[in-house]
Amino acid sequence: MNLFGFPKEMRLTRKREFEEVYRDGKRLKGTFITLYYLSGDTPPRLGISISHALRGTVERNRIKRQIREFFRLNKGLFKGGTFVVGVNAKAKEKGGDEIRDELRRLVEMVE
Repeated sequence: MNLFGFPKEMRLTRKREFEEVYRDGKRLKGTFITLYYLSGDTPPRLGISISHALRGTVERNRIKRQIREFFRLNKGLFKGGTFVVGVNAKAKEKGGDEIRDELRRLVEMVE
């Protein structure tokens, strides 16, 4: 397996997987990112949820790419478990560095 890859096994894709994290997990809230997580002994898995209040498919996809890239390059920061990154409309005004900085700050706060 590629050390910096993002294979399917590390992605959340099903609605019930997201719901489980929302229901049973914990939440850390930032200015424009909310990190939901469910601790576990499994390798880290990531799901991304972006508000449709953030108008424009191009913007939503840009932010998703930045989050996936952060996860891919910083897997060591993510302790085992399942993570869902929720993004609200305020993120549209933010650049890539601000998104990565806030995500890093939230991930480092995970217990």
